[in-house]
Amino acid sequence: MTPEEVNALPEKVRQYISDLATISDPAGMVQEIAGLKDQVAELVETRATALREHANKKLEEAAIAVSGLREDGSVHGPWNRIYAARIVRSLKEPTPTPGQKEET
Repeated sequence: MTPEEVNALPEKVRQYISDLATISDPAGMVQEIAGLKDQVAELVETRATALREHANKKLEEAAIAVSGLREDGSVHGPWNRIYAARIVRSLKEPTPTPGQKEET
C-alpha cells in the first residue's frame, strides 16, 4: 500500500493503523535493532577482510624470507638477509593489527 493510498483512507482507519503500529513497536525498536544487526554484519566483514589482508601480507613476507634460506639455515643474497631479518624481528615484536598505528 502506498502512502497516497493510506492518506486516502478515512481518518478513523488511518488512526487505527497508526495505533496498531504504535502498539506493536512503541519505540521503533524493531526497526532500530534490524538496522544495528546490518551494521554489525558490515563491521565484522570489514574487520575480517582487513585481518585476511594483513595475514596474507605477513605470509608473503615470510615466503620471501624463507626462499632465501639455504638447507643449512644460512641466508644468501643481501636482500634475502634483509627480508629474513625483518621477518625475525616481526615475529619477536608484537605486530599492530590493521587500524592500529605502527610505531617507528
